[in-house]
Amino acid sequence: MCILGALFGPLRLNTRKWQLLTAELIPWAVQSGRNASCILNFYYEKRWEQSVESLRHEIGIFPPPGIHF
Repeated sequence: MCILGALFGPLRLNTRKWQLLTAELIPWAVQSGRNASCILNFYYEKRWEQSVESLRHEIGIFPPPGIHF
C-alpha cells in the first residue's frame, strides 16, 4: 500500500505542486536526511518543554522551505 501511494499519489498533483515537490521539498528532505543524526533512539518524551527550533538544531534537521516560524 505504501509503495502504491508513493507511485500513484504524485499523479494527483497539479503542475505548481509538482514543481514545488521536485524543486524544493525533495532536495530539502534528502539534505536533512543526510545531515540529521539518528533519531531512532531519541527520547522525545523527555523533551516536551524544548522548542521545535531547538530540537531541530540539535538533531540537525533544517526547517522546511517556505515555512517560517
